[in-house]
Amino acid sequence: MLSIFSKQKILIYTNVFLLTNSANGLNNSHNLISSDLKLSAKENTFESSNNHSNEKLHAQLFIIKNEVIIPYLINNHLISKNQLIYKFKLKKNLFHDNDKLISKNIKNSLETFIKNNFEDFHSISGAEEFFEGKSKNIKGIILDTKDNLSFTIVLNKKDPKFLEKLTAVQIPIHKPNKEFYANLEKPKDIVQSEIYQSQF
Repeated sequence: MLSIFSKQKILIYTNVFLLTNSANGLNNSHNLISSDLKLSAKENTFESSNNHSNEKLHAQLFIIKNEVIIPYLINNHLISKNQLIYKFKLKKNLFHDNDKLISKNIKNSLETFIKNNFEDFHSISGAEEFFEGKSKNIKGIILDTKDNLSFTIVLNKKDPKFLEKLTAVQIPIHKPNKEFYANLEKPKDIVQSEIYQSQF
């Protein structure tokens, strides 16, 4: 099985509270844990240069800094008590090739890796069926129809290292591009492609 992360222990500092309603669209049976991090302004934004339009970078939903998992493209996220449901919301005003980054881009990115046998994401519900061609969609990746910055990922089994996997350098979040897909053979091809721009 392909492994894309180190075995080092990662500390995740969280503010924990229980939600008592389903305002976030989840069933009442799930108590949610907030894992938002109080970051400094520098940590919570992209490192920028004077020429944003020419700045290209790879980007992940989360990064590891000083052995701590912190949001990068993500503004906030919630994890269910049973650790099977992950709710995410992207930061606003993120751009790629002058288009706004939305949750659909994240869905397409994950689908691309799963198509290339990226086995570390097979814990996502429906990912294996999608990879085998038995399904056209991954049922465990759910987009919020009212908010194009929000999405939910449902796992078919508990995966304590799921957030850590999202920090892997091999997993940049990329915008779908037919020419890019046509030339894509392995996940490493994405890693080696400078495809992201940040603009504020």
